[in-house]
Amino acid sequence: MVSSTGDALLVSPAPMMWDSTAAAGTEPSATSSGDSLIEVPVEAESIQRHTTVLTLTPEAEELTGADVTYPVFIDPSIGPSRLNYLVVRSNASSYYNNSAETLRVGYCGWSGCTPYYSARAYFSFNIATLKTWEGANPVIAKATLNLNQVHNGSAASSNVQVHQASAFNSSTAWPGPLGSLLETGGRAGVGGLQFTSANLANYVSASAKSGVINFGLRAPNESDKYGWKRFDNNPSLTVQYIFPAGTPTGLTLGNALACTGRTYARTKQPTFSATGREFNSNGPVPIDVQFQILRATSDTQVGALGTIRTQRGVNVSWTTGYTLADGDYRIRARTVTALTDGTSSTSPWTTPVPFTVDTTVPAIPDMKSFTHPIGRESVTADPVTVVGDHTGGTFTLSVPSDSRIAGYAYAFNSTTVPSTTGHTCLSAGQVTDATRGIIKASNGTATLTLPPGVTGTSTLTVKAIDEAGNSSAVTVPYTFTRSATETHYQEMETRGLTLPGDTAWTINSQPMLSGGSQLFAPNPTIGNRYSARFTVPTTGTWALQPQMVKANSYGKVQFEVDGQPVGITDDFTGVVDPIEVNLYVSSGVYNSPEHLPVPLDLTAGEHTLTLISSGQGVAGGGASFTLDPLRLIRQP
Repeated sequence: MVSSTGDALLVSPAPMMWDSTAAAGTEPSATSSGDSLIEVPVEAESIQRHTTVLTLTPEAEELTGADVTYPVFIDPSIGPSRLNYLVVRSNASSYYNNSAETLRVGYCGWSGCTPYYSARAYFSFNIATLKTWEGANPVIAKATLNLNQVHNGSAASSNVQVHQASAFNSSTAWPGPLGSLLETGGRAGVGGLQFTSANLANYVSASAKSGVINFGLRAPNESDKYGWKRFDNNPSLTVQYIFPAGTPTGLTLGNALACTGRTYARTKQPTFSATGREFNSNGPVPIDVQFQILRATSDTQVGALGTIRTQRGVNVSWTTGYTLADGDYRIRARTVTALTDGTSSTSPWTTPVPFTVDTTVPAIPDMKSFTHPIGRESVTADPVTVVGDHTGGTFTLSVPSDSRIAGYAYAFNSTTVPSTTGHTCLSAGQVTDATRGIIKASNGTATLTLPPGVTGTSTLTVKAIDEAGNSSAVTVPYTFTRSATETHYQEMETRGLTLPGDTAWTINSQPMLSGGSQLFAPNPTIGNRYSARFTVPTTGTWALQPQMVKANSYGKVQFEVDGQPVGITDDFTGVVDPIEVNLYVSSGVYNSPEHLPVPLDLTAGEHTLTLISSGQGVAGGGASFTLDPLRLIRQP
């Protein structure tokens, strides 16, 4: 039998037959031939593509002759292909592949040996199946050389040596190509003799690349006739081997989301896939692909190994049978061959692949706008209506203290925000239409521009999406009114003044504030004055709308423009009743515009706005206030 590449895999020597005629020192049997070996003619006929019939036809006289002793044995053996055999003799000719001859070893100082001689036997095996395959060499677990001793020169046990040997042919003469000693062993009488040393296994391993292995037999003392032996010419070599397992390829996390340098699993029981590898040149053998989850920063195993039985080249999947807590992990895989004879080989682990389990839903996002002041620290079911907007503006979206936020889905004038598949990172903004879309966040915050098509009284609804694709609940729709009234916005944190008699402002910096900071008057004394400058673009009638924080520690404020109180003038007395804004609220923190309902005739250019602390917001409470930004709204 040959392989697809033409290498011999199994070889049958010429079939032999023998009868039960006893000879000196021998007792023929089904497994031990006598001296009367006769070759049996054989014919081969191919009847199908993969079927060949062998027909053995012994000569009739060899079955019925007067000198035939029954039973008669016919041995059409087939096995690991012994290629050639040779017996070399010191004082006689050699014989090569002579099927009628046994393997002779030692000193034949007995009658029948004329002249006396020493003999050595050599034989070879085809071990092409052990050749390197796809760059991998086989691992030899055990090798057994099997001999059948048919004659022993001594009644007692005597030894024979098994050696390495070089190549030989029909021209090889005494002493032959004997190499290093591998093992010594022996027995008395006749029967099987096995050699199983580590040296033997190592020799098989070293010879694997060539596809052929040669052995030599010699007696320990080639001058001692009691060491004379003969063996059947059909030795066999049994090799227990395995080609090494290969490190798996294609280790991946199923349903993964890669974002900002991380790979996210959006389930606490993720699924992993890999393709196992092994290098058995005789075809696939069973393998186990093993998956191991590790802690993020150590080789500490989490849970049990996952094991999937398969064969090489097949991509297999494993889902954890246990729940992983949210956090950072690593996954790696290896291949373990799994033969029924217990032989196994384990590959190195793959390089661990980091992944993050994140199933935590983000909090409802905050929305803040200084051009459309809809932001609240705590969103309630009561909408806040803002009038007098201009035609532009932005909204700042964030989830406080959550750096995982990748973006926000939004919708103007609809409570249905766009959805994401969760399989792609929000690497860019995605606009569904003019009023709906998804905007990418930077460091968890996004700035959304009010689209031109949103006019009149409108709403904005938003949800947050984190890097793992988890989505928050949507916000309560927030209502605002957009008109075409000319409005101008001025950041005030850089416009503070300290006029004679004034108290200096403190700058309060927070990321969510307009421009990142605001003017702040912390716990002023009643009557303290704080001033700032503002610019009127064109001469006309304007209303002022300062943006100011409301909280339970804030107080009352009155206003002056260019040193004149802002208020309602009594038509009869001419006395101005100042407008006073109370910034106290019992709970929550709000950043809202305070409309001063008094039109002011102002010339183009710079003017001064002064804020005067006029009392505590509630008895025993605080009196703080802020400013930023300031709106100027043109009046008819």
